[in-house]
Amino acid sequence: MLVGAGFRIFKNKGQRRKPLLALFLLATLTAFVGPSRNDAHAAAGEHGVGLGLGQVLLMGDFAKNFSDSLGYQLTYSYEASAMFGLLATLSMSSHSDATGDNSLDIKGFTPNLRINLAYVDKLVIYAFTGFGLFMVDETIGEQAGSVTTLGFDMGTSLNLALDKHLQFGTTLSFHNIFGKTDPATVTDSSPGLSIGGTYLMLSLNFFYIF
Repeated sequence: MLVGAGFRIFKNKGQRRKPLLALFLLATLTAFVGPSRNDAHAAAGEHGVGLGLGQVLLMGDFAKNFSDSLGYQLTYSYEASAMFGLLATLSMSSHSDATGDNSLDIKGFTPNLRINLAYVDKLVIYAFTGFGLFMVDETIGEQAGSVTTLGFDMGTSLNLALDKHLQFGTTLSFHNIFGKTDPATVTDSSPGLSIGGTYLMLSLNFFYIF
């Protein structure tokens, strides 16, 4: 599934995403290969709640029928140790096309493994990856469908501690929603509406730590 989506993003509108996607993959792979820390560290047992706002850049099948839009994220973070933690994200975005005939709504919940890679003064660099559930409503012309399916995400983030309780940062993440056909759209003359695709999200984040 991921391989097929990867080839599709280099077509049509997805060709404009190649420099950004290449930068994302390079940053993520470099971060996973070479984690490092100094004397600063996250406190085990520390909790955080965050709000993210950013641009959702559609790729693959989504990019064929819909336009990019703003997306929102609510995030919960838990530090199990100085290196590992939980990063649970509730995400949502709505999209349409230029004519307004097509619409796409994406809602997802993804519990991620968080890996703190480096601490530089008050800056923490971390990566995350995981699987989650997505609810996707899609309308293309007169055909409409809705599915609940699995998805995969991975990404990197930079957070700057403004004080003991507040953090500000940015995140670049890749999301792949596994394709699924809505059985309600299957007829004798139609195989049904298959819903799934990929997207990148570049967001600004605010965290409250407690």
